Amino acid sequence: ATYHWDDRNQLKENSFYLQEVYEVILRELSEYLNIIHGTKHNLRYWRIIIGPWLSVFIPILFDRWVMLDKAINENEIKTCHILVNKNKTTYAEDYSQAVKFFAEDKWNEEVYSQLLNIFFSKNISIERILIKFSTKKDNTEIPTKNIKKEIINIIGKFNKLFPRDDEYFFKSTYLYLLTDLQLQLKLKQIPRIWKSIPTPTAKPNEKIRQWRGESKNTIDFFTIVRRLIPLHIPMAYLEGYKGMIECANSSPWPQQPKAIFTSNDHLSNDMFKIWAAKKIEKGVPLVIGQHGGHYGMTPYSFHENHEITIADKWLSWGW
Repeated sequence: ATYHWDDRNQLKENSFYLQEVYEVILRELSEYLNIIHGTKHNLRYWRIIIGPWLSVFIPILFDRWVMLDKAINENEIKTCHILVNKNKTTYAEDYSQAVKFFAEDKWNEEVYSQLLNIFFSKNISIERILIKFSTKKDNTEIPTKNIKKEIINIIGKFNKLFPRDDEYFFKSTYLYLLTDLQLQLKLKQIPRIWKSIPTPTAKPNEKIRQWRGESKNTIDFFTIVRRLIPLHIPMAYLEGYKGMIECANSSPWPQQPKAIFTSNDHLSNDMFKIWAAKKIEKGVPLVIGQHGGHYGMTPYSFHENHEITIADKWLSWGW
């Protein structure tokens, strides 16, 4: 099938449309998460936590749906074989694992199968093949050692000394290490370099994965997103949310920081996002620094829009 986004005007038009879809779904999903978790958090709180995942998941799902529809409509396809996993569905634990899944054949096979089952089965004969996907995790880690990491580890040990809950919080700033430390000194605080906190493990709970959102009987992309979110939303936002809150509350990170500064953790670090969202909701300023290129160079960028929307101050090294 010809690729739909080879038409760059179509890409631009769809990007604006998908931003609209994102805003609608974000509001609906935030309301559901408040109900499930018995909370009353505002939209900005949930935007900080689930926004990065949702802003990636929606365009990817749209791409898969459009290409599947094109393949079927542009060809005489009457039968399709799909793989059925003998194991239970594997949900991503957090944002980082979800992004890894997006690039894997297993996940894409699963998404195409779900789309075929739910939205195309009336017109196509579907034959299912049972297969057992491996659920083993790749824990291979290449040992690395450098002076910077050693310095960070040494400084990290001093974080437990002279604890203060009202300091400026610096995490993954992308500044040079010396610059980071000098800036903290100028703010009249003992320089600290905080380590990331691992995401607590959780077990899937199918009962709370029944969200369907506000859908009509028609089949459009909104319907597709609402049907597939419960099948793919990471456990950190559902089953593992309570454990993450408890972990954030007991973390060594300051409980009443003057401000929060990061250049990366607002995207991929779910423990940081859950910890920070609570502080920000209480009025703590969030400062985000630019962490890569492409900014200001295109009229459509989900990450750029997301960062500027959630930040109180957004710092660029050049526009």
